[in-house]
Amino acid sequence: MIAVEDYTTITSEVRKKMLNKFQEESKGPMAKLNSSLSGKNIEEFLSCLDSAADACGILVKKGDKKKERQVLFQHRLALIEQVKVTEDAALVLHLTSVLLFQFTTHCMLHAPGRCVPQIIAFLKSKIPEDQHSLLVNYQSLVVKQLIGQTKQKEDEDVDTMGDPSEVPEKASEDVRKELQELSTKIKDLVLRARKSSASED
Repeated sequence: MIAVEDYTTITSEVRKKMLNKFQEESKGPMAKLNSSLSGKNIEEFLSCLDSAADACGILVKKGDKKKERQVLFQHRLALIEQVKVTEDAALVLHLTSVLLFQFTTHCMLHAPGRCVPQIIAFLKSKIPEDQHSLLVNYQSLVVKQLIGQTKQKEDEDVDTMGDPSEVPEKASEDVRKELQELSTKIKDLVLRARKSSASED
């Protein structure tokens, strides 16, 4: 066994030195695996990994596609249930964008709220233009609402005198009303897609 203290220092030269210490029957597959690391084809790497693992007597468990589909389906159902019951605009946007990502890529995604703009940008080429523009519009309203809430808290902390806060309060009320109107449309992006895909099956 070769001990390496810092795994970031394993360069291609270090790997070649390590290959020389392998037994002859496993040296060939390990050399192919090493050369596939510099390639750009993941399938080639995975096939080399399988042959190298076999040569070394390591059992690599294959992925269970049926189990993966079940986990993906359960995750999607859980997110859809959350979308149905939530009223928080930021959470609706977050859940909807994650669900749309899952619908279009068939991959599960766990992402914090700060990644929602990147998810929406990714979805631009994956969903119809009208749905994407609806998401972008809803996102801008959510940002306005969050900025308004932050300013309102700051104003409460300063405790200003008079009525200058009525103008921002009116604007925040308008944003809140727009968000309420658009929330059902945003939720329908994933709930309608769910119903139509269920009717197709």
